[in-house]
Amino acid sequence: MSNKRPPVASFAPEEGSEPMTLNRTLSEKTDSVSLPYEVFLRIVEALIEDIFDWEEPVDWDLRYQYDSSSRIFVQENRERYGFFPTNSQMIRWSRSRLPSQINYETRQMVNRVLPRASMLNQDGSVAWIDAWLRPDIDAFIPFYTKSPGLDFNQMCFNAALTYPSSRNAFVHHIEYIRLQGYDWITDVNDDDLAALATLPNLQVIQMEVRRIIYLYMGQPVHFGFRKINYEAFPCLGELVVIWGESFMKKFSPMQDNGVRLYGAMQDWPKIEIRGTKEGIQGRILGANCTCCKPDEGVREVKVQTTDEWEWDWNPSRYLTRRQRYIMDYVGLLLDAEQ
Repeated sequence: MSNKRPPVASFAPEEGSEPMTLNRTLSEKTDSVSLPYEVFLRIVEALIEDIFDWEEPVDWDLRYQYDSSSRIFVQENRERYGFFPTNSQMIRWSRSRLPSQINYETRQMVNRVLPRASMLNQDGSVAWIDAWLRPDIDAFIPFYTKSPGLDFNQMCFNAALTYPSSRNAFVHHIEYIRLQGYDWITDVNDDDLAALATLPNLQVIQMEVRRIIYLYMGQPVHFGFRKINYEAFPCLGELVVIWGESFMKKFSPMQDNGVRLYGAMQDWPKIEIRGTKEGIQGRILGANCTCCKPDEGVREVKVQTTDEWEWDWNPSRYLTRRQRYIMDYVGLLLDAEQ
């Protein structure tokens, strides 16, 4: 092996070489900076992915108005948050406005993950902007009434939900339905259930079970579907005893299509319900025993609570670090063209 060291690089200019100027040449100033369109679309996809960084779900009431072309509207349900505004629309708009304003194609890319829907204000008036929805986490409460004189509105709502127009095509994206009554899936709601069954992407139905007696505190909770303990879930037991056969008949087609049914108390899911050959069984969420095999491949429904959001009219407050970095990079490209 030779012990001769390689020559050290020299920064001295070679003979006959011209010194390099620090100023831009004329061609460098006039030539535009070209970015491959595939790279541009990947940047837009990264911006759209950042929309999902904010994981706060929103509850939407589905409303019906006959005198509007939209027919079906969404109205924010604020009961879970103490009737305070969640600022969800401000945040979703801030995080999606950059890719939405580039061109038609990028706007369509945003609308695929944030479908728009006609919205009602809290006073019932039609909002001047459409709502941004997150169908993967947002819950939708269907219009439901048995009050005298409003049956016609219920029938029209079911028809609009079954045969949506282009103005309310967002119903095709609904994945999560929340029912406010524990006796909703019975014989008295045949038409209403038939309308919900037409939703092509429906995955979860959550219904209130009203009352739960905590018999499992300090005791292990077993995994898997088992016979429902009616002492722990008295209202659910009443539903099974009175409407058990009807319940199986109504929900079985939806269950065969992959729809999961959860029983909740005050918006917090507690038990998953399904019909089996042995009858109606339940799987308690949050099982912790060590003697059973944990449930696999089961989608848990998680309800998150909101922090108090301070209203801020500065949209950059809701931008993520990646969005700010990309905006700075785009600014450098624009500066290079000048």
